[in-house]
Amino acid sequence: VAQARAALLPPDAIVYYTVELSRDPEEGPADPRYADCNAGPMKVWRASNPRRWRAVQPVSDNPACGTMDLSQGMGPVTAPRFEVSYTQEQTAFYVPGRDVMLVITGHDQGVYDDSSAASMAASIQLFATPPDRSIDRDEAIKRPGEFVDNRPPDMISDIEQKLAAGELRDRGETTREGRRVRVLTGETERGDGKNVFSRTRIEYVVDAETFAPVSATTTTTNTDSGATGSTTARFGDYEQIPLTRDSAKLLKIDAKPGTQVIERTIGQIKNPPPEDSRK
Repeated sequence: VAQARAALLPPDAIVYYTVELSRDPEEGPADPRYADCNAGPMKVWRASNPRRWRAVQPVSDNPACGTMDLSQGMGPVTAPRFEVSYTQEQTAFYVPGRDVMLVITGHDQGVYDDSSAASMAASIQLFATPPDRSIDRDEAIKRPGEFVDNRPPDMISDIEQKLAAGELRDRGETTREGRRVRVLTGETERGDGKNVFSRTRIEYVVDAETFAPVSATTTTTNTDSGATGSTTARFGDYEQIPLTRDSAKLLKIDAKPGTQVIERTIGQIKNPPPEDSRK
């Protein structure tokens, strides 16, 4: 488990990888909003001590895909890509197609964690116009054939936390698609303290020798209906890059000159001004 964690977050290097997300069952495949919206894998650079990262997600220019809005009324994410960077001091969202970057500061005044930022980038890969993902237990009971899950698709941060907490167990070596791998698993529950609404099983697969990430799958079962849904991340192009002054630039967004930079504090994010005051 310690070796798997070190491969994902080495103390003295930048980890680079690509990650392709998929869902089973697919969401709304017949809806034109979802047509060809996955523009490709996300590229990620991560480092620790201190914790920081940058992710670059290609964005489709297919008009049938719709758009996803940035928070604080900053408008839609558009092609060709969406970049997110995270440090303990600030989080930045960059849309080069619109020459705009939103920077959120004041993390010490309220947690804006890396999982929130990563979820936004991951969400764009899975769907351009997000569906209604709010959990409504009464509706779920009425429609037992459907599975409703509003958890953000950011398994990487979840896995890092569980590796650090020792909540993933080594299940030994096996072979997947001709490759020798090691499988780690864990399980979590969601509920209100009295009732369990769903159970999620996590499977994290790493290379048997290098412990480089191969895949991660979360499978959630609704306890009322028994319906299940899963999200899988498949990793590629794994590389450890020595952390130097020059390579550290990979962790920061390099916005082009003339980009409009809009700053918001955590307080403003939590308590946005009335719509009229923004115009």
